[in-house]
Amino acid sequence: MQTEFNVMETAEVAKPEQFRAEAAGLVKVLLVEDNPGDARLIQLMIEDSGADLFVIEQVERLEEGLRRLAEGGIGLVLLDLSLPDSHGLETFSQLHARAPQLPIIVLSGLNDTTVAVQAVHEGAQDFLVKGQVEGQLLVRAMRYAIERKGLTEQLGRYAEELRTKNAQLEADFNMAREIQEIFLPQQYPTFPRWIAPEESALKFCHRYLPAAAVGGDFFDIFAITGTTAGVFICDVMGHGMRAALVTAIMRGLLEELMPVAADAGKFLTEINRSLHTILRRTREPFLATAFYMVADVATGELRFASAGIPAPCVSAANPARWTCCEILIPATGQR
Repeated sequence: MQTEFNVMETAEVAKPEQFRAEAAGLVKVLLVEDNPGDARLIQLMIEDSGADLFVIEQVERLEEGLRRLAEGGIGLVLLDLSLPDSHGLETFSQLHARAPQLPIIVLSGLNDTTVAVQAVHEGAQDFLVKGQVEGQLLVRAMRYAIERKGLTEQLGRYAEELRTKNAQLEADFNMAREIQEIFLPQQYPTFPRWIAPEESALKFCHRYLPAAAVGGDFFDIFAITGTTAGVFICDVMGHGMRAALVTAIMRGLLEELMPVAADAGKFLTEINRSLHTILRRTREPFLATAFYMVADVATGELRFASAGIPAPCVSAANPARWTCCEILIPATGQR
């Protein structure tokens, strides 16, 4: 018990003002001022107008101020720019570089005003002209400086969090775009299956130009049998991750519903039913349009169903309009 008491007593003797300030919730202010008269006047003004808010520690040189800051515990700095070991803007620059998180108020003489304003531009919270400030104004400026610095740091944290989230979101978008591109046909089926693409009875081509990094456009071309091909085109409302997610669901449904792919109407009906079952409990509404066509080489027929896409297939007899698919049956030359 005696040993513990002596340790506590020694700490109290070493820096009693530190413990009193922390216990009272006071802000410790480092006054860097070499003029004894100015230093005494500033301390008196603070004692008269802010004794319940601040406790003052004073040093006369910049080097001493930097050493005190390294010990920690300082909440605000009042800084004279003209010191025995530093002068002008360099005084502020050195102290600000050592403790960028601290609010600093520059104390300026009449001939230092231009330099003081420049210091504010570089990070000082305020500047006060010696001889033109009274106690209430000084204390108010000190309180505002602490509040502004806290808000600035908070905004900085928010900005950093936003940058991190944007980077993660961009990475997610890039992955979604890569997956979406993988969903697109990498090569077309041939009819019959064993011949070269240039000799196929059905030839396909596409051009995919998404309006955004990740969109809701999707299509697929696949063989149903050795003589029939399925062409599916889908457009999910909107762009972004939500549209990409619904597109991925569509891609999975295509694989699942291959047993009914020969019937265009039933194929779209089942996709619609399955999609409704999956997404009916979502809060946000969505819209998807689709077109599905079955091209039959054996009969020379196109059978298709459309859900919201106008004029999905136009006869090649009208070359001014877009043709979805062209069928060439080599045995007869029919189109």
